[in-house]
This record gives sequence, C-alpha cells and structure tokens, in this order.
Amino acid sequence: MLRSELIDLARTAPGGLAVAHRSALRTLLLLVWTLAIVLDGYTTVAMMGAGISEEANPVAAAAMSVIGVLGYTMAASLLSAALCLLALGRPTGLYSWTVVATIALVGCAKLAQGAANALLWVQLT
Repeated sequence: MLRSELIDLARTAPGGLAVAHRSALRTLLLLVWTLAIVLDGYTTVAMMGAGISEEANPVAAAAMSVIGVLGYTMAASLLSAALCLLALGRPTGLYSWTVVATIALVGCAKLAQGAANALLWVQLT
C-alpha cells in the first residue's frame, strides 16, 4: 500500500503543478517552497561569499569544499524543487498524506532558515 501510494503521488505530481492555481493548498505550498528556496539560497551564497558566515552543517561544508558554495546551493535547490513537486501530487491515502505533510513542514523549516539567515545578514552588515 505504501509503495503504490507513493508511486501514485509521484505520478500525479506534474499534473499538480499544472493545476496549482486552482487549489489554495497547492498554491500555498508552492509559494512557501519558492520563497524558501530563493531566500535560503540567496542568503547562503551572499553571506558565505562575503565571508561573514560559515556553514554549520559538516556534511554540507564538506560538499561545498568539493563543488563550491554556489554548486552546493544549486544542488540543494534542485532537491528542494523536486520535493515541492512531489508534494503537489494527489495524495490518495494516509501514507501519501503523511509524505505531503512532512514535505510541507520541511518547506516551512527551510523558509524559517532563510528568514533567520536574512536577519543574521542584516545584523552582521
């Protein structure tokens, strides 16, 4: 059941993007994720590029040392966009609704992190 619900969610995701304007929930999810991706990505690149902050996550810092801050930020943004797209699919049961709710919470956390980065940037400059 879990596998079939997740496959259905992934299969309906592109269609969810096409009709997002007709669903308040999908529109809100798309808005949160778009703001989160742009805000977190921009502030990360700007602050690290200016040398006023360092990456606290050791795994991300190691990846940034290999592919650079911009490369890592772009890869993380693509992953975030994929998560957002998946959440725009049509959930059919408890498992897929749980996945969508979890992705929505991750988007909210990413938006909060972007806002925290922006506040920190303002304070440090």
